[in-house]
Amino acid sequence: MSELKKDHILGTGGGAVAAGAVGAAIGGVVAGPPGLALGAAAGTAIGAILGSKASRAVDDSGNVGAFESSYQTMPYYIAGMGWDDYRPAYQMGLDAHPQSKAGTAFSAARGDMEQRWDQVKGSSRLLWSEAEPAAAHAWEDLDKVRRAEAINEHDTPVG
Repeated sequence: MSELKKDHILGTGGGAVAAGAVGAAIGGVVAGPPGLALGAAAGTAIGAILGSKASRAVDDSGNVGAFESSYQTMPYYIAGMGWDDYRPAYQMGLDAHPQSKAGTAFSAARGDMEQRWDQVKGSSRLLWSEAEPAAAHAWEDLDKVRRAEAINEHDTPVG
């Protein structure tokens, strides 16, 4: 599962739980036990939708922090390098992925990213050849999220 997808699931679940509790409390006060059940169900559904949209907005704006907890476990990690070395590469991979174009190969943007690396890397000590796998990782994770969202949007029944 991608790092970005994990954050999306947490956002959806967190929204569902929080709004379900609020809905249950309001329903219980207004209509007693039946209102509690109905309020919990309605609150959970609304919370899941709002939580999903909020986490998707974070993903689409480039949630580079999703990679911070795992970058040192990646096969491309270079011992002695820190998050400040890898963060610009992940951010570049997220930023370069075209909006709403799931399925676009990383190789389509690789050349442009290589040319821009020295301008965007800031204090990163990584050469492009060392940063490229992290940029590709971020690109591919975002692409997986966008593919899943595209499938879900087409499979959502209209009622």
